[in-house]
Amino acid sequence: MSEAGRASVPRDRLFIQLGFLLDAIPEGERARWMREFLPLPARVLYQADGRRQYEKHRRLVYGDLA
Repeated sequence: MSEAGRASVPRDRLFIQLGFLLDAIPEGERARWMREFLPLPARVLYQADGRRQYEKHRRLVYGDLA
């Protein structure tokens, strides 16, 4: 994300934003995209906690439909 884009998203919602971004990438390309565009600390944090935050928010918004 650009600096302006990141600045407009509250820090506690960055992983939710990243989750939606990753969902837009075909599943077979996600791992490569993450290696190419996310630094290692961001990948580790997303896998450790961010994915869970995103999935919780997605269920809240879409229910079990997604």
